[in-house]
Amino acid sequence: MMDQTHLGYMNYWQQPMRNSLPTMSYVQTQLNSLTELIGVTCEANNGTVPGDDQYHGNGGGTLALPAMDPYMPTATRWIDIFARGTASFSYKVNIPVSYVTASSTSGTILASGAASDMDHRIYLSVNWAAAPAGTSSVTITVTTDNGGAFPYNQQHPYGSQYGVPTITLQLNNRAVPSSFHGFVEGDGVVSMEPEHFTSNTSSATASAYYAVLPGYGRTLSGVTLLPPNAPVQALGAGPKLSYNFYTFESSATATVYVVVGETLNTDPNNPVAYAVSIDNAAPVTVQPIPITTLGSYGNQWNAMVGNAATWNTLTVPNVAAGAHTLNLWALTPSVTFQKVWVDMGGLRASYLGPPESVRV
Repeated sequence: MMDQTHLGYMNYWQQPMRNSLPTMSYVQTQLNSLTELIGVTCEANNGTVPGDDQYHGNGGGTLALPAMDPYMPTATRWIDIFARGTASFSYKVNIPVSYVTASSTSGTILASGAASDMDHRIYLSVNWAAAPAGTSSVTITVTTDNGGAFPYNQQHPYGSQYGVPTITLQLNNRAVPSSFHGFVEGDGVVSMEPEHFTSNTSSATASAYYAVLPGYGRTLSGVTLLPPNAPVQALGAGPKLSYNFYTFESSATATVYVVVGETLNTDPNNPVAYAVSIDNAAPVTVQPIPITTLGSYGNQWNAMVGNAATWNTLTVPNVAAGAHTLNLWALTPSVTFQKVWVDMGGLRASYLGPPESVRV
């Protein structure tokens, strides 16, 4: 099934003996789309303007980019401009303020040709030193070469019914105190690679200590407890990893995600476990996978092996804006930390989790 020599494989076990194409039809090429020549979309949005779809209001011409701040893991946001009609056109990206700049403010989109000619990605950057302090908003418009949204198209009996495509961008220009050292919330999340701890209470001469495993895991490395036959550590008393972080938002229910490597949990008297806390709160014990009988794998095995990791969440109430410390304890040596992040309300779906936050 993965290496068929002919097109047209269906649900019969044997491969087709000759190419068998489904019925083909040609899309009408003489008329533009109802929204005419241009399509505009933006990062973290499935909608396209102009036009209406399930991702924004009926007939709406505005989409919203995720907010930008000085501590984002990436320094830019993007807008895509692409062809939706039968004719080529030129466009302009109109930004009303000087402190927001675009990688390109004009270009020409071809209705046919190389993909690079039919779809342009525009990157937006911010000069934070010049931007207003606090929260502000910028409205960006995209116009065609006639200065408006679209030329009137007489092939459509009603002509163009949509306005100029508009992208709104919120800016959160804020700064941490100069005395703070650690990870800083960006995009509503604080994400940390475990090897970048602020402090590590263990040492190689202790009965149990932490070691970094370079290249282990899905992003950067792993941190595990050694030696591998170390005894179970007392809750809150064993070697501890601490991570300073700063949040600009307050959250009534922040969520801590801890990603650990594959493991089995087969000894009820010595369960695989770790503990986590924020600031001076009592540590909470987490068993990343349920205890199973020796010789069986449990329900999480397939997903854990397929993802090369497993992860758990812990809800922490009343995390106020300001400086905090995340504390991790591996209670058994079979725990290997791969990644940790704290969702303050801005987490977006991804396979590997949010990229590591900025450290100051």
